Amino acid sequence: MMQRREPYRELGPTYFDERKKEVVTRQAIKRLEDLGYEQEAIEKKRQDERIKLEKSLLDILSPEIISEKTGLNIDEVKKLKE
Repeated sequence: MMQRREPYRELGPTYFDERKKEVVTRQAIKRLEDLGYEQEAIEKKRQDERIKLEKSLLDILSPEIISEKTGLNIDEVKKLKE
């Protein structure tokens, strides 16, 4: 800021969390496990997020490519489209 002679700009309270979202997510999951939350609930959340991502990929990728990259069989990918 001073070296570049730029005015101060507030980046927001979640700036660093957004930059390293995967790391923050992993740390949060580890913390929940340490506090005694069950792995099943955490795995369900991960699965839900994975399905959400795969659905969003259907707009730009073919079911065959999604199947290849995610490990789902082609029928499961086609069900996501419905």
